[in-house]
Formats: sequence, C-alpha cells, structure tokens
Amino acid sequence: MHEHYDATGKVKTGITVVTRESPWDEQSRGRALKLAEHEAGICKCGCGLPIDVAHDPTQVFGIERIKCRAGKAIHKVRRADEAAAKAANKPDGWDDGLHYSATPMKNEGGHRGD
Repeated sequence: MHEHYDATGKVKTGITVVTRESPWDEQSRGRALKLAEHEAGICKCGCGLPIDVAHDPTQVFGIERIKCRAGKAIHKVRRADEAAAKAANKPDGWDDGLHYSATPMKNEGGHRGD
C-alpha cells in the first residue's frame, strides 16, 4: 500500500500503480523454455535418455555397470543409520526429508574406504 500526502500533510486518496521491469528478458525466457522443453522430453525412469529413444521397442541398449564410490559411501551410512534407528525403536518416518551427500576428503594413509 502506498500513501501520498499533500503539502499540508493530509493523506491524498487515489490509486498508485507501480510498474516494475521483469527480471526475465527475452533471452532468459527463451533459455528457460528450452530447458523445460528438454526436460519434458527425457524419460522419467532416470535413464537420462530422450523418450523417443528410451521407449523405442526396436532399440537395443548396451548396459554399463559402474560403481560409484560416493554412492557406496552414502548407502553404507544410510544402512547404518537405519539399523541404529531400528535398534533405538525410532518411529517410521524419522528420516523423512533426510538427504545424504558425499564430499571428497583427503585420502591419508592410502585407505580407500572399501
């Protein structure tokens, strides 16, 4: 709400229209729309492939198995947390919203964490 006063200090009545410049210019809007279009065309299963490729019944896929060391560390800690929660009789949902992330640490003494 904006209040305006005249020279005597009395409040003037009326409507004030405030026009602000959008933080989105044509280039920003274009990039955002392209990103949304791209994301809409990616298969939702998590494979990361375009839908037309991922759902093509004639397509043959090669599968590569890799072991993510960061993912392994995260799963190890998550399993330990779950076991500790079970032992402490914590209620279901104690970990709702809990996310784990891995941060590279200096590897001293040659220990790989396997």
